[in-house]
Amino acid sequence: MTLIETLIIKLTSSDIEDKKVEYFITGFYIKYNDIVYLISVHHFLPINKITIDENECDIKINSNWSEILILLTNNLCYDEYVINENLNFKIPSDGTKLNIKFGSNTLKIKKETTGFIPYNNFPSGYKTIYIIASCDEKIETPNGLSGAPVFNKNKLIGIITKYDVKNKIFFIIPIYFVIKNLLKNDNNNIYYLPIDYKKSKITKIQNFKNNSSNYIFHSILNIFISYESYYLIEGDDNLNIVYIVDKEKKNETFIRLKNLIPNEKEIIKINDEYIVNYRLLTLIRHLDLKEFIKSLIDILMRSNENDELNITLKYNKYNKEFTYKII
Repeated sequence: MTLIETLIIKLTSSDIEDKKVEYFITGFYIKYNDIVYLISVHHFLPINKITIDENECDIKINSNWSEILILLTNNLCYDEYVINENLNFKIPSDGTKLNIKFGSNTLKIKKETTGFIPYNNFPSGYKTIYIIASCDEKIETPNGLSGAPVFNKNKLIGIITKYDVKNKIFFIIPIYFVIKNLLKNDNNNIYYLPIDYKKSKITKIQNFKNNSSNYIFHSILNIFISYESYYLIEGDDNLNIVYIVDKEKKNETFIRLKNLIPNEKEIIKINDEYIVNYRLLTLIRHLDLKEFIKSLIDILMRSNENDELNITLKYNKYNKEFTYKII
């Protein structure tokens, strides 16, 4: 019997004034530490429910530092599906031929470069890592490919999250991010270390060597990344880090980052006002309220990255428009 590579998942967002979005995304199974999980992406939307064939699924991890969505499989039958155990954490070299698998189909792509883009798609976000790949084949509709697994030969290396129709390129999350979400104590917050890496000569941080003032060689991903990217991926609650600065060994503990706006996963409404967070802004953007989002992003661009902004939204039912205020 030929096993099925992927399945279709329905993501239904929370609603704002009876407005919501529904997406069909792809999912696939992996086994880690003898437990089978269903993996996909959430696109930073506030989630109301996840369903497969009208059956609601339980969420294990709805990551706030990445787009990774990990579902429990206790009420799912996966006997007919491929269970991926052969993972490769290293970012492939430019020019490497890769394969996207979805349903019974395989789409050939080529790794072009490694991209560093704000993790939450907003200007103030720490930059995360994407494998960027091109595709020469004609794609009738890329809808539903989000969450599809990407392979280098027979090894799982990443997950599709975005497709740029104009430039015909895919954005792929490294599979290492899935494992980091399973290993972390806290996937709800982002952390940083109180060290001045720009002025100090840091030669090693944990097991990762550093030969540049701004970059760390991440030996697992096999690429140089910025300190911010390192914090995003490796930072965790109460995690103590050993590093070497000016040939002296030191210790620091990760500190929770104060976000410009709250990084909550849910929509929060108090009386008739919504508390602005990244998930709410993402939902509004998907609802195509572009001018409204543009004005809010202008505020973020003018704000100090260390500020904490408290912004609320109010919906006017008569003119059907949102207004906001900064508290």
